[in-house]
Amino acid sequence: MKTKIILTAAVVGGLAFAATVAPAASPSAAATGKRPNIVIILGDDLGFSDLGCFGGEIKTPRLDSLAKAGVRCTQFYTHASCSPTRSMLLSGTDTHRNGLGNMDEWTAPNQMGKPGYEGYLHTRVATLPQLLKDSGYHTYMVGKWHMGKKPDLIPVARGFERDFALLDGAGSYWDMLNFTASNPKSTYTEDGRYLKKLPKDYYATKTYTDKMIGYIEANRRDGKPFFAYVSHQAPHDPYHLPRDWRNRHVGEYDKGWDAVRRERLKRQVELGVTPAGTELAERMWFVPDPIVLAPAPRAVLGKKMELYAGMVENMDFHIGRLIDYLKKIGEYDNTIFIVFGDNGAEVRLRGRLHSGPHRRRVERGAQSLRDWRRDAGGGPGVCARAGAHARCAGRRRVWHARGGRQGQGLDRRGLLPARRRGPGDPGEGGGNPAAAQVVCDGG
Repeated sequence: MKTKIILTAAVVGGLAFAATVAPAASPSAAATGKRPNIVIILGDDLGFSDLGCFGGEIKTPRLDSLAKAGVRCTQFYTHASCSPTRSMLLSGTDTHRNGLGNMDEWTAPNQMGKPGYEGYLHTRVATLPQLLKDSGYHTYMVGKWHMGKKPDLIPVARGFERDFALLDGAGSYWDMLNFTASNPKSTYTEDGRYLKKLPKDYYATKTYTDKMIGYIEANRRDGKPFFAYVSHQAPHDPYHLPRDWRNRHVGEYDKGWDAVRRERLKRQVELGVTPAGTELAERMWFVPDPIVLAPAPRAVLGKKMELYAGMVENMDFHIGRLIDYLKKIGEYDNTIFIVFGDNGAEVRLRGRLHSGPHRRRVERGAQSLRDWRRDAGGGPGVCARAGAHARCAGRRRVWHARGGRQGQGLDRRGLLPARRRGPGDPGEGGGNPAAAQVVCDGG
């Protein structure tokens, strides 16, 4: 029997319902009386139109195959930022009830010390893994956590039986280096232990997949179903990639973001994801027409998008490894897959490529930009970060600048239904999950 699969492009305001609907959700489970496994796969800052099954030019055959066999949601709800979305996902409650009325990093002065703005997933709410664990499920988590670092707030304390987790909101894919001045070293846990070093040959997307496969394998013969939360760091910046994944799109984005947006919208209409007659939003006010850029900055911005596309494809490849493993052990047909991104494509107002020698070569007018683009970015110690210009293709329709303290991203307040704002909301936090941002609205 076919697995029931739900494929979406952004996160719903809470999935605690899975604890009650899971027993009847899979045809295979209904036939055998066996409860289904549940796999939630999360992409970090994954754009609405990035995946092939949602009109993207980026090659995502494994995720596309899930979409073909399942359901693509075109009206799906999300919070405007990262950890609040994750808190709703794992608790099924409003962000002001679960403690993440705003991202901890972006807490505004008028939110400091106020109930609902604690900046972590509060212990006053139950979590989905706790409910499933109590119901006889194994509960596993790998990847980005971003909902608390103290011992009573880490994954193992919130219902996960096993975990390999990055507790921070972002960091290097190669090592424990963090790219923020306030926190130069990232914090990781494994099975509730704080790590002092990472595994040999660590690369985030690959290691997360290796760990999850290992957790499932260790217990698969005991007859219990499992809940697997695969919270990928990708494709969040920095854009770090193994060398053989860095140059698969050289020159493809030289045509500029306007052309990419038009092509994606056309494919979305053809796929039925977006209604015919939908008009493309105007370019964001601070993003220039790509044809007016000089060769050097155009090459830098094109390189960022090339790396970003590689990040999405590499994530798809490792998701395929997990799918293949479940097929091999005979659990694929008894597994519910739910795939989404946490808040849509990120847009930074000040995107940069931190790669000393490469950056200097561009600034002084390198003779061969093509040569520079082949070896710049992606490696350890290099921080290629998102820029609004390189990522605007991942969004559609109307955008407005956020009102948060750092002002590093954009919101979808122009979409319907509008998010209701609570007292003191700076534009990042005071939303209601019942009226959260529509990311995949087909209307």
